[in-house]
Amino acid sequence: MEKRILVYTNHYYPENFKINDVVRWIEDEKHHIRVVTQIPNYPNGNFFNGYNLFLKSNQKFEKKIINRLPVIPRMSGTKLFIVLNYISYFISSFFFTIYLLIFVKKYDYILVHHTSPPLISIHPIMYGLFYKTKKIYWELDIWPETLQALGIIKSNFILVVVKMIMKKIYSFYDVLLIGSKKYEQILNLRYRGKIQYFPNWTDEVIENNIYKSIVNISIPKNHRLIMYAGNIGYAQNFEFILKLCKRTINEKIFWVFIGDGRFKKNIRDSLSCNPNLKIKLLDHVKNNLIRSYIEQSDFTLLSLKSNGIFNKTVPAKLQTYMCLSKPVIGLISGEAEEIIKKSKCGIIIDSSNIEESVEKIIELVNLDKSKIQTLGENGKKYYNEHFNSRLRKKEIIKLIR
Repeated sequence: MEKRILVYTNHYYPENFKINDVVRWIEDEKHHIRVVTQIPNYPNGNFFNGYNLFLKSNQKFEKKIINRLPVIPRMSGTKLFIVLNYISYFISSFFFTIYLLIFVKKYDYILVHHTSPPLISIHPIMYGLFYKTKKIYWELDIWPETLQALGIIKSNFILVVVKMIMKKIYSFYDVLLIGSKKYEQILNLRYRGKIQYFPNWTDEVIENNIYKSIVNISIPKNHRLIMYAGNIGYAQNFEFILKLCKRTINEKIFWVFIGDGRFKKNIRDSLSCNPNLKIKLLDHVKNNLIRSYIEQSDFTLLSLKSNGIFNKTVPAKLQTYMCLSKPVIGLISGEAEEIIKKSKCGIIIDSSNIEESVEKIIELVNLDKSKIQTLGENGKKYYNEHFNSRLRKKEIIKLIR
């Protein structure tokens, strides 16, 4: 039976988030779907070409409507502009939700794609006060734990207040979707409803090899390439990664970091001071090309600091690495560490012991090709059994039947 589904999200196509896949899956099932989002401006901070207050702000298809609401773009990404972006979208969504309540036929389901902040969860609650609608909350950024881990909130009083607010917000929802099993340890203290494990998957262009171009990353001969793709920041423990690069300078190891972030300048400065460092920095790569880059690597790097909520987080790049049959060097703890060990797709190193970490990396890169290939194949097999997008599609479709 055809359902009417309302989706609230901060980010939607052409921005690259997993909600794009979920919307497509629902649309494939012939349900009517409306996406309420903002004019795309992430991550660069400016409205994407071809999108503004007048262009593509309201798009109608046979079974899908996309409403891109006016916002103040993130611009340079300073705290002020980010806050203004959040507030402007909250205000736009508030008035648009009133419009939906008054003029639009009732929706059967509401799906909230929560990245950050939880302001986006308020309007579905408001909608639910007037209509009995099943509400699904896809929790991707647990507050206040994320803010605490990033050092944004240090006051215990504020932490307690935010926890109480989130507990109240969750109480209005019928289902919570979580990307890490360890999130359940936190949410069980705040929520008595259904919590469903809904882990990440990699992008369709990677999973199905839809698009591939030839990429040549020039590195010294007879070297093994370790590649990282993602945010190059402090939360990803790049202080320690840079130490590893320096300690392996005499080994046949070359490091490639793809992406942007606050620590990238530090790496550039280190390269200026020591041009013998075997590091190459590349800018952010579009999704339809990332496969071509990662396939050039011998090993991939997964890194995240282990404090607080990070210990319970599984970065989405792990699924990408595993899908592409690339052995993983995990500078990480918690659930991601457990996945790497359980799947036997790589090694775990520890930032508290650089000597041991360097030894493990050298031992790994010197394995013969057959053993390296086996590690990659183990990851691919585990991905197909636990993370493949077809599994997530079945789960989301089952929820709205």
